[in-house]
Amino acid sequence: MTPSTINEIPVSIPSDRMQELARLTFQAGHNTSQPIQINRIMTNGSTWNQSDSAIRSYFIENGLIECVIALPARLFAGTAIATSMIVFSRNNKGVRLVDASELFVEGRRVNELSYENISLIINATKNDSDISMYVSAEQLRDNDYVLSMNRYIVHDVADGMAFGDVIKRITHGAQLNAKALDEITTTVPTDMQYLMLANIKNGLIDKELPYLKSIDKKNDKYCLSNHCLILSKNGYPYKIAVAEVKEGQRILGNGNLYIIELDEEKADPYYLAAFFGSEQGTAALRSITVGATIPNIGVEQLTKLVIPIPPIEKQKEIADKYKTVKDEITMLQLKLEKAKNRMAHIIEEEGANNA
Repeated sequence: MTPSTINEIPVSIPSDRMQELARLTFQAGHNTSQPIQINRIMTNGSTWNQSDSAIRSYFIENGLIECVIALPARLFAGTAIATSMIVFSRNNKGVRLVDASELFVEGRRVNELSYENISLIINATKNDSDISMYVSAEQLRDNDYVLSMNRYIVHDVADGMAFGDVIKRITHGAQLNAKALDEITTTVPTDMQYLMLANIKNGLIDKELPYLKSIDKKNDKYCLSNHCLILSKNGYPYKIAVAEVKEGQRILGNGNLYIIELDEEKADPYYLAAFFGSEQGTAALRSITVGATIPNIGVEQLTKLVIPIPPIEKQKEIADKYKTVKDEITMLQLKLEKAKNRMAHIIEEEGANNA
């Protein structure tokens, strides 16, 4: 619900100082007939997080935000956190969003904005361009007042379908702290194992996963099913894999993973792994990734994401090619391990030959 007065804006705001910014905006111009413009810097979290949505809605519904500029990371000494510049003014019917996150000159300690970068940003604040767009208050209202440009970029997707339309069930993995995990981990082989982000490399799940003594019944829902799609929740690079669970085997997923059971009559899991692992798929995931310190993907945004779902026959063709390459990688990894083992024992072998 949008606050009707500035005093109704929640005081306990966990990120940034948007409450202070709201008051500064009004202190700078009590006479609403006088134009004002105030620029402030804040971390990107306040442009999208749920806790600040009430403040964003107040500013937007009262026409107080003119422009939001997503700035490059590492602009300020002592932190790598990406920030945004909020341009406050009056009587705005929408907000111009500018993504200047890639406009910088890389420096040793901090990144810098060149005169050319600044010129492009200034132009983008006035005109639509490759890095800017105008979003109406109505569009912002429909998207929880999110002020990140990625939320509003629309790509034409052939055979497009919401990802959620091919999902039977989606859940994150089990939230186990280090102590709880240590208590159930064992070196003795069992039919129960644990999958972490570190166990997914190049689209493949490690053959040797940590063994578990037991899995609590309450965590059964976090166990992988055969052919479910695994997707990392946090950060880039994204990790994607298809789980291949043998009969009688139980694999408990880590809390940093999404476990996605698919309607395989509509979507082939290996096709989806190929798509999300591609440049196009990575761009799609980037468009819904939010967060300043720890980038993350929300379930709602993921299920609403429009992705290409061609006819199942075409999906299977792509899936077969993906599995062929996957098998090649597995064979190459096996050869590499054998070569490493031989390298580690060259001296021993040479000593045995000379004995």
